Amino acid sequence: MLDDFLLKTPWPSIPQKGPLILVADGRVKYVEKGWFTGYFFFARMINEIEATILPPVWCPGTETSTKWREVFENLPQDILSRIVALVCDGHTGLVQEARRRGWLLQRCHAHLIKRIQSRRSRWYSSRHRPEGEEIYTLVKKVLTDQGGQELSVILSRLKEIALNTSSRDLKNTLSGFINNYEDWRTYLKYPNLNLPTTNNTAESFSGCIHSLVHRARGFRSRLKLQKWVAALIKNKKTIKCRGNSQPS
Repeated sequence: MLDDFLLKTPWPSIPQKGPLILVADGRVKYVEKGWFTGYFFFARMINEIEATILPPVWCPGTETSTKWREVFENLPQDILSRIVALVCDGHTGLVQEARRRGWLLQRCHAHLIKRIQSRRSRWYSSRHRPEGEEIYTLVKKVLTDQGGQELSVILSRLKEIALNTSSRDLKNTLSGFINNYEDWRTYLKYPNLNLPTTNNTAESFSGCIHSLVHRARGFRSRLKLQKWVAALIKNKKTIKCRGNSQPS
């Protein structure tokens, strides 16, 4: 029955013309006593709120920059030629592809905040709460403010915190943010593209896969996993991908 559905049901199609926003994400699974990664893509027209789920690419091993390069090289040219911006979690391979191909890059706000909060939480029970609150407030201003002189002052303070923190992970995260902060502000520079500020589209689809795996009580073979995910995509076809200016 599954094989019959897969054979008779085509992959979702995207509109034939117009620029595309691409959301990309890698998901690592442990199947058949080894790591297995699905490379997923979601293509959205600029003024739409639904993204088409593209056929994933599955590769042995964990998510790597080399694999991202190979996967992008094999995307259909009629899709690659229409991409104007890439939304992602900031994986090195994805950032490199956006730079290499001359695409705009929008990095995920939620992933950044999560990494910072894992080292300096602003919540009441945190040992470093005052520092966590300050960092959170400063970073949020950089992510959302239009700019001006205040922005340079904020970045200077974040640099000072990075230089003096005892957490190596926090130092690296803040330093990377300070050096590349414009990657998180692309949506402000190009409001006409209505870019998402997170890769929640990919996270939401990952939740669908997790639910599928849970209902099946896991998959013993990689082929079964691939087939069921393909069936999920062919049945679902699209997924919500709201831009920053659109209401939730």
